[in-house]
Amino acid sequence: MGHLSSQIEAMKSHYTVVVIGSGYGGGMSASRLARAGQKVCVMERGKEFLPGEFPDTLPEATAELQVDIPDKHIGSKTGLFDFHVNDDINVLVGCGLGGTSLINANVVIESDPRVFKNPAWPKALIGDLNDGIKKDGAFYLFTLRLVPAFPFFVINLLMGLTPIRVLTFYLVSQVGMFLGTIVYVNAGTQIAESITTVADQVLTIECFPLSGVAASGGLTVEIFTPNGQAPGHIFFIGSNPNGQLGLSYIQAADCGAPDPTPTADIGEPGMHIVMKVHGKCSADVNGDGSVNVLDLVQILLCFGDPATPPCDTGQDINGDGAVNVLDLIELLLSFGQTCP
Repeated sequence: MGHLSSQIEAMKSHYTVVVIGSGYGGGMSASRLARAGQKVCVMERGKEFLPGEFPDTLPEATAELQVDIPDKHIGSKTGLFDFHVNDDINVLVGCGLGGTSLINANVVIESDPRVFKNPAWPKALIGDLNDGIKKDGAFYLFTLRLVPAFPFFVINLLMGLTPIRVLTFYLVSQVGMFLGTIVYVNAGTQIAESITTVADQVLTIECFPLSGVAASGGLTVEIFTPNGQAPGHIFFIGSNPNGQLGLSYIQAADCGAPDPTPTADIGEPGMHIVMKVHGKCSADVNGDGSVNVLDLVQILLCFGDPATPPCDTGQDINGDGAVNVLDLIELLLSFGQTCP
């Protein structure tokens, strides 16, 4: 099956209608306008998922999670599961070609069991529903516990209407809430900094050694330069218009950007800041390029003391001097990721 979407290079210079978003409202509006003879362009921030590409495991779903809170953004800005957490209302929307229609099957609220006692429902449907909760109920509960957008008391009430076992509910809830707390407490934490005086130079590469452990989910690198215009000290950071792995931001109140602002939003769409970060994917304990069950085995074998052969400091993922539950949590949060 081919892609429905087109590359941005295929965009024409003029359309009579531009529709922002490809979900229920945008998709239907674009379809009707096109059938009415209008030249329509549909703009979508998210990705297109072909059959077989939709996340169907916990690591894949976690990688597609983004959370927008008042003072920061966590995760990829093109993540499929797009949570908006605010003081008055929390919203989950889909980010991708198809909008929220991509994820509605995953967020339908569990109905009261009495609803399905109506004999009008097909027996096969009722059997599949109960079997799904019995088979994957722990997975659903674990995912909900990790996401702060769902109040705990609502999850408790909903799960009370399902056939999930009490012991399973308790154990999964404890693990999910503990891991969720670790993730959100450490989100946005500064791990290291380096203060350096840059000598006079032109078109050179400057290296800044840093030591720290970054939690899974992404790394943001920030360079701050004081205003040196008065004494004649000017610092220009390298950039180019080539593709970029993440957005480039700039913050300069005198330039009309008091908060971190994408360079494209200040009229510089081709200013992609050039940085190269060298590091190690610490959760890839055995160095085979991915975080998998072999890494988990090494952590369990070396649990308690990284200095005892055949163990070494490689199993001490978080660098606290011992192989412990924190290393295990870090590995589980990174499980399934590919390390460059």
